[in-house]
Amino acid sequence: MRALTNSMLICLILTMACRTPQAPAAVAVPAPKTPATMSTAWIPADTKKLCSDVKLSQLCSSLLELRDRDQLIRRKWLEDRENAAIKAEVEKVDRENLAAVEAIIAEHGYPGKSLVGVKASGASWTIIQHADLETQKKYLDVMTSAVESGELEGALLATTVDRIRIREGQPQLYGTQFREVNGE
Repeated sequence: MRALTNSMLICLILTMACRTPQAPAAVAVPAPKTPATMSTAWIPADTKKLCSDVKLSQLCSSLLELRDRDQLIRRKWLEDRENAAIKAEVEKVDRENLAAVEAIIAEHGYPGKSLVGVKASGASWTIIQHADLETQKKYLDVMTSAVESGELEGALLATTVDRIRIREGQPQLYGTQFREVNGE
């Protein structure tokens, strides 16, 4: 794993510290009580607007669709974690989404902000976060390069670094991860 440079670390810290919250593209709606009545209102409705001012608008739309698919099945799973059929669907969606993102990276490199916009760039990151440890490690250098060239948000890379470290039994560097212990 490539070590983070001091300048990148400073940039990452400044990005996280100086970031002003932006209004969400859509209002978050609490997950409904039953998976069958699941609302999609939390999904940004105006994909055309999000993808209109980017180089690869169709790729932007495709990545946002992958993200939405990922998030919909996860919300369903959160409502019923004991349901084996839903868990199997999560795993299927993760495999299919990852295959799509890997094909995109093979063709275009990391689909960064200048190609697909901030939201779709983050969608690629989301798909990689839901992959296994080896896949996360495989794309760490790609994501690091994307951050260094301004194509990916530094906070997302920090989250990836922490997730990998936690999965490997190491302490976090940025404190982005938490877990519940004894109900707290």
